[in-house]
Amino acid sequence: MKRPVHVVAMWSSALGREVETVWPGIAEVQTTAARTGQWAGMDPARFGREITRTFKGSTKINGNWKEIEAEVTFPEWCEVTVYRIVGGIRCPFTETTYWEEAYARMGKGEAPTSMWIKRPRGQLIKCAKAASLRAAFPEEASYTAEEMAGKPIDGELVATVTAVATPVVATPTAPTRARDPEATPEPEPEATPVAANEADIDAATLTQIKSLVTRATKSHAWASAHDYFITRFEGGVLQFALERLVQAERDAEPQAA
Repeated sequence: MKRPVHVVAMWSSALGREVETVWPGIAEVQTTAARTGQWAGMDPARFGREITRTFKGSTKINGNWKEIEAEVTFPEWCEVTVYRIVGGIRCPFTETTYWEEAYARMGKGEAPTSMWIKRPRGQLIKCAKAASLRAAFPEEASYTAEEMAGKPIDGELVATVTAVATPVVATPTAPTRARDPEATPEPEPEATPVAANEADIDAATLTQIKSLVTRATKSHAWASAHDYFITRFEGGVLQFALERLVQAERDAEPQAA
């Protein structure tokens, strides 16, 4: 009844349709942060100037694509400050969330969903709260249903929503032995993906990786960051992220000693 999680429709360009995924709601993230005993409140939201813009797109209605257009007046950005007790000190954590980067899209194109048209400020507040809660509680907080609704599964998110990716681990080479001709053939070991070059990763993904590595370094949340990466990226991008995380952990060892 408390609806800790929500079913969220996300667009899959590979399938050419929306698929249902499950994400925690903002209330669940706030509850998890509060249970740490270190959450020390939240300031009222601050908004940027209002912008009016016409969005166009297309969505499927009764199996057919229909062109849609909507005029929306929305705040340019929203900031929420979350406080956490760190070493006995009440510390502020503030993230700025921009409406045009956060809003949920309907089908294909740029048109917002009906909820973002009706509640442009309310939906943005939820996203801003989630962003600041992640900054303050990187091990406890995660992305929320309000942030992921209407987002693409493919592209810059490179998210494996329907199945969690398995990290690639190198295994020792086994000694050569005679093969039983009647035995079931053993599967060929999967090749370890080569880490992508930084120049080949889009700016949004690169910023996301660097931001989480920085937060993991500050709180030594290496395991949580590792788990997040393997559920968010794949292939060369995943290897790049994991290599940066391992390097950051190695660099932090002398400081933690």
